[in-house]
Amino acid sequence: KYETTVGAGLPIINTLHNLLLSGDEIIEIEGVLSGTLSYIFTEYNRTDNNLVDIVKQAQDLGYTEPNPLEDLNGVDVMRKILILARIIGIPLELDNVNNISFLTEECKNSTNVNEFYNELRKTTLERKENKQIRHVASLKNNRATVEIKYYDKTHPFSNLQGSDNMIIITTKRYLKNPIIIQGPGAGAEVTSAGVLADIMQLSF
Repeated sequence: KYETTVGAGLPIINTLHNLLLSGDEIIEIEGVLSGTLSYIFTEYNRTDNNLVDIVKQAQDLGYTEPNPLEDLNGVDVMRKILILARIIGIPLELDNVNNISFLTEECKNSTNVNEFYNELRKTTLERKENKQIRHVASLKNNRATVEIKYYDKTHPFSNLQGSDNMIIITTKRYLKNPIIIQGPGAGAEVTSAGVLADIMQLSF
């Protein structure tokens, strides 16, 4: 049971299973799959605060790992899109996921929290007018990519608030109007509820 691992309490894997069981074909999956990064970039879009202050705020709220590098390096999101790839029959390994990190090499190689924050201060992300920046995982044509992307304000990803996650599933059946699943992606309450749901399914 990997539902909680991928989307906290969101029914992402069950939805994919049902689509495949009904004979549908998955064409593309796009997702904001980290509640931590969703919160960070929501605040980055919404305010003029620098990245370090926003990450520290996320840490104070309990959204990050003890060392926020484990959230910002993209590895957690890589694992999530890898799980989804395997579920729909694409036999990828973690090394096959293209992680285009926005962090400097020095930041990625930091060995403690203080060093991480010192290096993060050197990381700059462009703010584009009328664009929203998001950290996105995508799966298409048997290729998985994790990266930051900019979206028009009309795009569903631009409407995310707080630590919400969102996944957009395009299939042969849902081609013109893809399936959109959205909801909280971080926090003890939704995560524990997701774990409980997985346990309950195992008991039947």
